[in-house]
Amino acid sequence: MENKPTNVATVCELLSNIRNTPPENVRVIYAFRDDNGRVRRHKQPLAALYRDWFGDCRVCPANDEKLLKATIESGGNASVVLSDGTLEFGEMMAAFEQTWALKKT
Repeated sequence: MENKPTNVATVCELLSNIRNTPPENVRVIYAFRDDNGRVRRHKQPLAALYRDWFGDCRVCPANDEKLLKATIESGGNASVVLSDGTLEFGEMMAAFEQTWALKKT
């Protein structure tokens, strides 16, 4: 399903149908433009992405980086697609934090 989120609350609402999936079974596929204008695509388990976000950010972009597209897969059974180009990486991560009550470690 294609959606046009505008803020964290909207993304949380979109994620509500997969919130019962344990975070270790959620995969995040996202794309953004790097500083050189090249499109970068990453696919990671949510738990690994979250750790990287609070660690040294070897994979994740800056919080204010606009995502070209993000797909959140739930154990292969369901997915949520966010693809309007206005969602910032930090907003997506904040929505994950709220939806799955993730803890900073």
